[in-house]
Amino acid sequence: MTSIIRWQEPPASAAGRKANQERVSTVEQLKLHPGKWALVAESVNGSAVGPWKKLGCEAVGRRNAKDANKADIYVRWPAPSKGKAAAYPATLPASLPAAKEPARSAAAAPASPKAKPAKASLPLSTAAPRLDPNDPKDAALLRERQRFEAARATRLNGGRNA
Repeated sequence: MTSIIRWQEPPASAAGRKANQERVSTVEQLKLHPGKWALVAESVNGSAVGPWKKLGCEAVGRRNAKDANKADIYVRWPAPSKGKAAAYPATLPASLPAAKEPARSAAAAPASPKAKPAKASLPLSTAAPRLDPNDPKDAALLRERQRFEAARATRLNGGRNA
């Protein structure tokens, strides 16, 4: 028995979904223009942004102007960041005031590298405020709380009423 050897590359796989293959080729094009938005789908289900996000893109769906039940999908490849400063625009619109850096007091800074920072103070009471049974809104909350407590007690008692 003689075997014939042919040296050749296997054909491209036909397995997989065609839509995913198209998305991958679109992502390659988006990578050439990072930070620039592209309309990639019109009049589709709004959940169609998920596969784009899984591929590493930023994707949003906006309501279609012709059909309110459908969405237009906009996608972009994220622009490369240059540290934390790149996450914020260099100039803010005139309607937004610039954020101020919080002042640091000497007491807030640790005395030495080994010193632990001070813990934030917690409120003295974390209990829920008292409800007034004469107030209609509070009365409804009290009834709901009582139903919840009764159901919980029944579950804890193995189905027997408390």
